[in-house]
Amino acid sequence: MASTEARFSPNVVSLQIRGPGYGDLSFYDLPGLFQVAETKGDDYLVDVVDNLTRKYVGRDGAIIMLALPMDLDLDNSKTLGVIRQLNAESRTIGVLTKADRPDFNRQDTIAYWLSVLDEKKQRVKEEGFYVTSLPPESRNLSAWEETFFRAGIGSRWPRSFDRFSARFGVDQLRCHITKALGDAFASSLPDIKQKFRRCLEQTGEDLDKLPELPSNVEHQVRMSLRDFYTSARRAVDNGDFEQNCKELTEGFFDCLVQMKPRITNAQKPRPRLPVEEIVVVSDDSELEIIGTKRGPPKGSTADPVTRKRRTDLLSTPVKTEEYFTQATFQSPATPTLSVLNNPNRVHFQGLLKEKGTIFRLSLQDIHKQIKLKTRGGFSDVVPFEVHEDLCLRAVSQWESPLNLYINKALAMLTSTVVEALERSLQQFSTRLIYKESYEFLMAFLKAEGAHQQRRLEGLLKNETYKAVTINESGLNFFETQEKKLIEGYRLFTRIKAAGLIDEDQNFKRDTQMSREEMQEQNELLDKHRAHFPEDEYQREVDVAAKVRAYYMTAATRFVDGASMDLNSRLFRKFSDGALDYYLDDKLGLSSYTSGTDYDQLMEEDTATAQRRQQLRKDREKVKAALDRVVALETSPTRQQDRQQPATRFDAFSGNDGTMEI
Repeated sequence: MASTEARFSPNVVSLQIRGPGYGDLSFYDLPGLFQVAETKGDDYLVDVVDNLTRKYVGRDGAIIMLALPMDLDLDNSKTLGVIRQLNAESRTIGVLTKADRPDFNRQDTIAYWLSVLDEKKQRVKEEGFYVTSLPPESRNLSAWEETFFRAGIGSRWPRSFDRFSARFGVDQLRCHITKALGDAFASSLPDIKQKFRRCLEQTGEDLDKLPELPSNVEHQVRMSLRDFYTSARRAVDNGDFEQNCKELTEGFFDCLVQMKPRITNAQKPRPRLPVEEIVVVSDDSELEIIGTKRGPPKGSTADPVTRKRRTDLLSTPVKTEEYFTQATFQSPATPTLSVLNNPNRVHFQGLLKEKGTIFRLSLQDIHKQIKLKTRGGFSDVVPFEVHEDLCLRAVSQWESPLNLYINKALAMLTSTVVEALERSLQQFSTRLIYKESYEFLMAFLKAEGAHQQRRLEGLLKNETYKAVTINESGLNFFETQEKKLIEGYRLFTRIKAAGLIDEDQNFKRDTQMSREEMQEQNELLDKHRAHFPEDEYQREVDVAAKVRAYYMTAATRFVDGASMDLNSRLFRKFSDGALDYYLDDKLGLSSYTSGTDYDQLMEEDTATAQRRQQLRKDREKVKAALDRVVALETSPTRQQDRQQPATRFDAFSGNDGTMEI
């Protein structure tokens, strides 16, 4: 199977060695030139290597080290011919290797190498060729060369070469290379200095082309952000914002009130009642009574009223709850005021139309629950489990309105704070300080909003865990109101169904009537109350009143707690300066912030900021390098002690053992 291994690659294999003690030096080890390839298919490599060698040797700034073995004739070196063709002899350091290989027992051999060392043959730099010899095995190189060249072991090294001993050994070669590099560096200082100055000028021109920054950037940044922080605090503490939050909370409470459990009764009463009736118990005064007329009770002077039976209402209609919907959020024992003009009610109206939002409960359901959970011998006692189960089922519907309340509060807060940001940083709306401040502000609000939502969801979980309250006065207040409402409405429907009042007359709540109208309706109910027996669902009515009363107590407590938590947690973040610390940290502003960081905030975009920052770094580097070059020019001692060559160091080695630099 034929080998596909590449015998040569024109690509540069780079090995970088970096460190504080290393100079800036590039060393290239190139393959040696050859006349004929090993195989006919590789003949193209002859030209490839030749072109590569000419490319590096032809560089004016390159110092070339030509390594030739002493067991071969220098006249056969093709690399030396290329150096001559390119007039690079003055930049070439000649090195003769394998000094122990020639047969120095022959006089012609000694004479040949004497002419080479005496620069009579194959001349390179003025100093002539240097000579090295590798020790056998792993002996110390310096010690070996000292013994070999100075003592002439076994008379192998002719004593006639002693006059060239200053060029024998690697240590001598190292000193010579160091001096050559130093001289090359010193001679290049004027050009290097000129290049640095041109680079410095170009960097300055590139900086001038970038958009101008405002004067006193640090002051502008600090004052703008300080104005924003102050404006944000004032906006959140402003009366208009507080009023909007109050109206939103009232709308939230109004929504919970309208979600109060609907109590219905769709069963025909027992025959002992004066009329056969189907009663819908709700807080909607527009509901009509459905039933058949039997005439007034015995002893009544009311005229019979003929009505058309409405069979289309035999199902149990449940209309919108309106009791307490005109209430402002106050303490449970305080009469409520109208909030009909509250625009935030609109946010919650869509929830009330969704299926399953309102908890519906019939008196028959309550009756079944009581019967199911009553123990034997205690039929006259309504089990507490009935009340608690119904209460918890009622308050478990609050998740959707709570989420809407949180989202609207966050939207209101976001709008207010963003307006403050726009006012404070309006003049920098195209700068990074505005863009980044806006992004970090949104991230802050998102994180704090999520934290606030988790807290309020925790409050809701508390409400759905147990039915408990210590607000007995509030619970009793609501229970009295609910019981009066349900009992009054049920009695009114009986009176109306019996034909004792006009069919067009409707039941009204206390909040819908004047004092005179309230007195008139109460007198009507009291007048006919004795004509009807006790309500067969009185116990269920009491349970329904208690459930609705607890619902109102819990709703009052929950909305009050949610509002308090929202104000004392989320809104307080702005008063306590949490936003200030957060934004300063994200923008990278501190007492140790550099002027460059402030300048970056005043850039028009990230790319421009990075460009300006890089150009400034480049300018500082070039300045430092230029100062160093000037110091080297003016201080020879310092130049010798601290020189760090910046000259290219090229080396070439061939198959014949030669090495060219």
